[in-house]
Amino acid sequence: MSSDKKGSRVLSLPIHNCNSISATTKKLPFYFLQLGQSICDKNHCVYYADSPFFTIILTLDGGCNFIYCNKHITMSKGDIIFFDSHEPQYFDIDNEECWNYLWINFYGSSAKMLFNFSSENGVRAVQCKNFVDTENIFYKLANLNDNPSIYNDIASSCLIHKLILEVLDSLAIDNSLTNYAPSWIQESMRIIHKSYNTQISISELSAKFHISESHFVREFKKHTGFNPYNYVIYYRISEAKKMLVTLDKSVDEIAFMVGFNNTSNFIRKFKAIEGITPNNYRKFNN
Repeated sequence: MSSDKKGSRVLSLPIHNCNSISATTKKLPFYFLQLGQSICDKNHCVYYADSPFFTIILTLDGGCNFIYCNKHITMSKGDIIFFDSHEPQYFDIDNEECWNYLWINFYGSSAKMLFNFSSENGVRAVQCKNFVDTENIFYKLANLNDNPSIYNDIASSCLIHKLILEVLDSLAIDNSLTNYAPSWIQESMRIIHKSYNTQISISELSAKFHISESHFVREFKKHTGFNPYNYVIYYRISEAKKMLVTLDKSVDEIAFMVGFNNTSNFIRKFKAIEGITPNNYRKFNN
């Protein structure tokens, strides 16, 4: 449901609608319902609620004021946000610059689980870590929709998963580098980023800052959204993704380079996070 609150001028470039969803597609972790690009002027003001899907928005230029569950969120150029569109939303552009953004509405068996994970510390807009790559995901999804097939539905599911992971990447960085995070957490993050491919001891890290291991783990998760062990794994996989598409190295070599001494374990962790194997990730991104 939506309603315009005042005069608006909205340019929506060709919207891609999924007109029919097969029973097989509905079993996928993710499937898109609509995606497109919109440009709104300063008079645009609109309210939505009770929409049966999840939404990701990437701001290309300009910005808007976004009220979600009675929380005020400012969206600016380069920001990305992931939210549950069942909840009331209110968009208001009150500046001279148009708001130019890409958006996707989607659902799937894993959508709510990953939304709950991403919103553990509240829904908010953050600067997109990999802006160009993320923008290209939207365009790839649009191209796949031009030629509907079960194969393209599977490929779309993988791309939506990748899009959500880009949100999680951006949230993790935003959580760890905000001013309210204690200096020892920020220093811990720098140590992990520098030494992620070595054996990192949580007990040694906590001892370095003269705090108990349990307090270290609890506060680290509070400010980053991950426990230290999972953050190291997540960061290793993030680095492995870059290597898979930029280096002419085998999966075995890359597993070792990012800190795994067992290729099977690397493949298992990679698939758990990315939804596909390293080889398939390389194939889809080359």
